[in-house]
Amino acid sequence: MKRHVPALIALSLVAAPALAQPAPAQSTPAQAVAIPPAKPLATITATLTGGPLTATPAPLEVRVSEVTVPAGATLPAHKHDYLRVVQIVSGDLKVTFPDGGAPLEFHAGQWVVDSTDHWHEATASAAGPVVMRVTDILPPGAAATVMRPVKP
Repeated sequence: MKRHVPALIALSLVAAPALAQPAPAQSTPAQAVAIPPAKPLATITATLTGGPLTATPAPLEVRVSEVTVPAGATLPAHKHDYLRVVQIVSGDLKVTFPDGGAPLEFHAGQWVVDSTDHWHEATASAAGPVVMRVTDILPPGAAATVMRPVKP
């Protein structure tokens, strides 16, 4: 055995670099984590005029947009035929109903479901613009806003 020791040492010196290659990377399964709880921001059960929340039959699409109304500007009379959820991001907005009804005011941080099939106007406070995040839920290709025809 003693005479084989130098040969084993020499063989180990030659073979060691080849054996010292890093092991192929092994993929480790992703750690499963619990789904974090949702932080409720709003629960809305009626439109701003007290109407029920209803949706048209499928198919529907969801459109998300941002609307800025300049300070002191008024959006002319219009209506929405489908559900529209609005978050007031900044500013103060006054909604009036040209066919009658008490005006409503909304402020930064509030959420509202726009009334469907009610003509209304919206005016931004003179203090600054109103920024709204708007989510429309409607049939594909449908108009989100219907402008009131101007009376001659």
